[in-house]
Amino acid sequence: MNRRGWLLLLLLLLPMQVKAAGVGSIRLRLKDDSVPVPGGTVTLYEITQWGCGGDWSGSELAAHAAEHQIPGISREVDPMGEVLFEGLEMGTYLLVQTVPPEGYYPMEPFTVGLPLTIHGETTADIIAEPKMKRLPPDQQLPQTGQLHWPVWLTGGIGIVLMTVGMGLRRKE
Repeated sequence: MNRRGWLLLLLLLLPMQVKAAGVGSIRLRLKDDSVPVPGGTVTLYEITQWGCGGDWSGSELAAHAAEHQIPGISREVDPMGEVLFEGLEMGTYLLVQTVPPEGYYPMEPFTVGLPLTIHGETTADIIAEPKMKRLPPDQQLPQTGQLHWPVWLTGGIGIVLMTVGMGLRRKE
């Protein structure tokens, strides 16, 4: 094989990641303590052009999106409790859990700006780990009456005693 062939083979075997300028990603890791929380759906809204002002909370923005039926990008949460939104242009985004995982409340809606600067470091690839809160376990009503077997036993003893009592009364 000539030099050009080896170079082509080497280029094909090397994993390369090409990223366009001004493009970022948001990865959500849904966990309850350190346990992944799979299931549910998360929707991403690009809100840079909404003109809502900076005073709106994530919940108010989510209500605005639902009320005005604003289209978003929805993704299913994978078995590892993760959701990835790639190829995002720089701007402000709202993340809403439109379908919560079984046994959990939906995560609180929140906004993220791309790029994000923390402690002097700027990144366009964000990893967010929102807190997940379990629903309370189904509460069962306390046992307030008798179990079924003592009812039959008590009823049977009652009938026997009534029969004995009636028999004694006849003898008098």
